[in-house]
Amino acid sequence: MLKNKLSYPSARRDALLSYFPGYEELISSPNNILAIEYLKALIRLKSDISPIAIERKGSSYHERVLNDVPSATAIREALKRNEDISGFSKVPPGGEVFSESLFLPLIIKLRASSPEKLKNIEGISEGLEFSVIKAARTAKSYEELIELIKSKRYARTRVSRILSFSE
Repeated sequence: MLKNKLSYPSARRDALLSYFPGYEELISSPNNILAIEYLKALIRLKSDISPIAIERKGSSYHERVLNDVPSATAIREALKRNEDISGFSKVPPGGEVFSESLFLPLIIKLRASSPEKLKNIEGISEGLEFSVIKAARTAKSYEELIELIKSKRYARTRVSRILSFSE
């Protein structure tokens, strides 16, 4: 389907809907998309792990407002604004990790890597290693790195997940 100029998420959604018509809302939810990717990995790795589905309660994945059950995005945004999140988070003070704080060690590693070494990272295939190396040469922030790598085949969230696997 990617040859039909659809992005990877759109092609995945259309493929799933061809098997499960009528489930577009379920298949389009960011948490469910992530769950599907985890299930695919378990199958691919022939894992003995038995997944258990847990319904999300409270805010949606991208919700940025703190409420009774906030999303991780809302908690991270509140931390960036130095708001009190003690009622929501089990993260100890000073234990927060933001993508930008990981940029320098990540970019140093990527700039020192070869295409052969990057191909060993989970999720890197189909020449993505060359895009990563090219982007790493010029990116000045984590967000810019993601923007330079993402494509129709590799959505922003997928690129971010792949980069998190870098040792």
